[in-house]
Amino acid sequence: MSQLRVAFVAQRALARDGWGRYTVELVRSVMQEGITPVLVTQEPGVEPDLAGVEHHAVLPPIFDGRFSTVRSLRGRLRLAPILSGCDLVHNLVEPYLPLVASSCRPALPLVQTAHGTWAVRPFEGRLSRLLFRPSLACVSLLVCQSR
Repeated sequence: MSQLRVAFVAQRALARDGWGRYTVELVRSVMQEGITPVLVTQEPGVEPDLAGVEHHAVLPPIFDGRFSTVRSLRGRLRLAPILSGCDLVHNLVEPYLPLVASSCRPALPLVQTAHGTWAVRPFEGRLSRLLFRPSLACVSLLVCQSR
């Protein structure tokens, strides 16, 4: 039987902020369970103990001015082939959800983690709601880290 391959989509795999720390700790935990992680990030660096993990630094910047979420959708051509080789996708950074949801093949399980104010921020603007509502409909499991 082949190992479960899980894509972890995050801004970085360096434990220097909340999203990065969460990513690193989660990837370390699943490796201990025999799961094969596939890191997909914006930044190329990883923590030293994750150096042997398959890693693709292909994501566009998420804080790149107005309409960065819309512009990020251009990354589907790079992201979709990576995700197609996985059994499950876990998006760890909310602003990437429209890109990730549009890059997943049908029936590929998608997990979304919601962190604090980032859980609601995508619904503050009209354009943002238009992108995030259908993306959330693709989510198989929503994990909330706070109230």
